[in-house]
Amino acid sequence: MNDRMATMEAAYWWQAAAVPAWDAPAPRPGDPCPQCGQAALAYDPQFVLACPACGHVASSGAFT
Repeated sequence: MNDRMATMEAAYWWQAAAVPAWDAPAPRPGDPCPQCGQAALAYDPQFVLACPACGHVASSGAFT
């Protein structure tokens, strides 16, 4: 058996270690815009957390 086959057999997809995709904290109202940095993030009437200067959407959604 070659090294590649031994590595493939030793690690299965369901045994992969959980690695967080992003370590940064979630954006909050009042935080500076991560894209332009010129304005503070704010909620619009549809509960979308966006930058009023550049329109970057930091998060969206609403509670039901």
